[in-house]
Amino acid sequence: MAAEVNNNIAVRTLAKPGNPCGNNVVGLHTEMELILPDEKTAAHFGRLVEPLPAEIISLARKIQNRRRTRDLLLPRWLSGQVEL
Repeated sequence: MAAEVNNNIAVRTLAKPGNPCGNNVVGLHTEMELILPDEKTAAHFGRLVEPLPAEIISLARKIQNRRRTRDLLLPRWLSGQVEL
């Protein structure tokens, strides 16, 4: 993995040594350049995305609860046992 820095942007080239075309799928390459952010940008991004996993879990629980409520109430509403 080679790395170089241009204008405070780190660029890394990923490649499998000695294997310029290591796959048989057309359009896929074994070499790729990654542009890495500076530390300040990476830290800011980290602060932005840090609460997302907890939010995803919370929303998944809400979805599950609403599905249960729907599955409980919909048959009753359709049969006339519950009115809106």
